[in-house]
Amino acid sequence: MSRTPTSPARRPRAAALLLVLWVVVLLSIVLTSFALTARTQMHVVTNIAEAATLDAIAEAGVERAIAAIKSDTVRPDTLREEWFESDRDYRDVAIGAGTFSLERVDVRGPDPLPAWGIEDEASKLNLRTATKEMLEAFGGLTPPQIDALLDWQDGDSDVRDAGAEDAVYFSRRNDPHPAKNRALDTLIELLRIDGYDPNVLWGEDWNRNGKLDPNENDGAASLPPDNQDGVLDPGIYPYVTLWSRDAEKSADGRERVNINDASEDELKKAISGLTDEEAKAIVEHRGSSKFDRVGQLVDVKKPEEKKESSEGGQENQGNSNQNTNRPDMFDNNRLKQIVDYCRVDADTEKVGRVNINTAPSRVLRALPGLDQAKAAAIVSRREDGTVFRSIADLLDVGGISREDFSKISPHVTVASDQFRVRSVARIEGLPRTRTVTAVLDRSGEQVRILYWNRE
Repeated sequence: MSRTPTSPARRPRAAALLLVLWVVVLLSIVLTSFALTARTQMHVVTNIAEAATLDAIAEAGVERAIAAIKSDTVRPDTLREEWFESDRDYRDVAIGAGTFSLERVDVRGPDPLPAWGIEDEASKLNLRTATKEMLEAFGGLTPPQIDALLDWQDGDSDVRDAGAEDAVYFSRRNDPHPAKNRALDTLIELLRIDGYDPNVLWGEDWNRNGKLDPNENDGAASLPPDNQDGVLDPGIYPYVTLWSRDAEKSADGRERVNINDASEDELKKAISGLTDEEAKAIVEHRGSSKFDRVGQLVDVKKPEEKKESSEGGQENQGNSNQNTNRPDMFDNNRLKQIVDYCRVDADTEKVGRVNINTAPSRVLRALPGLDQAKAAAIVSRREDGTVFRSIADLLDVGGISREDFSKISPHVTVASDQFRVRSVARIEGLPRTRTVTAVLDRSGEQVRILYWNRE
């Protein structure tokens, strides 16, 4: 069979066609790669823009909280104020392309519930100052957990009975570290302490929304671990703080007077309406017994009467240190009038005082001088409409004696200056959210941010 030879004129055309095909293929690859890169970059830009928008919305929620606490200038501070709870002001508030909600867990009742508002840090137990006895009465922590928490913060390397120091922490394979031996800086830091895990801190409510979600009531089927009892365990997180501080100022903004070193004249000047006899009684009392707490005003007796001596002078009616038959100088009503103007040292603020107008029963029962029954009685009085305007108003609560008041007085207040806000930002159609948790301090002229965390 004979072949027809390829024409020399056709060979260049075939080569050119092949070259064109290769160019088309290369261009297709380049264009496809460019399109993929452009699409990826577009996704990145979109994600950045969405994240920035969510950040701005969440931060707007914090600004709303700042405005709320700054505008509240009336003391005492109670749960009836708008900063505490308001669906209208704090739930799904529209702003720009999305909404923010100030979410918190309401632990006032027997079961935790989701709520919308701002948390009062003075309603919580301060883990920087809580004693072993207070932590035991608080509940929810085992003896090893209590001792480990105290060892972590105590400033020495002595190990408590069930505690933990350097040897325990250096033995960890994944995260060897020394015991801190200083105060906690954040609540999340609890997870570094021996015996603590997310179940201790957040219970079954790992997302901290106050709702019993399906995965929080399915036993071991999914995280978090739960007991499948139909009741949400919120852990200790809603009940504890590191930031509560109480300024040593009266409700009307005056500096409290140190009853351990002020003269009679200084006492009368600082405490409106204080009589000569009352001032003298305070000075006389501290001559034999220093005031360790303002509640010890219940122990102050009326000044000793003088009688004429046989030589025309005056002599005491016995030793004031031994005379316990003299009547009390201050009855309950008088204590309510003066105690808010008194302090026992030069400190300008005290860490860890609990606001008796806002604290739940679980926190109140942890305080010296109180137990479950007395804590419940305080809460009951609040629910009946009582506002505690002075810590001495506790004397009106059934079951609380003058001795109880003396014990509890260093640990309580009726005012609040530090607040926690959890602002959650959402955009309709986006599966992700942005959460900003901040702790705010309004004790100065401007509201300060003490803690900030973005999730």
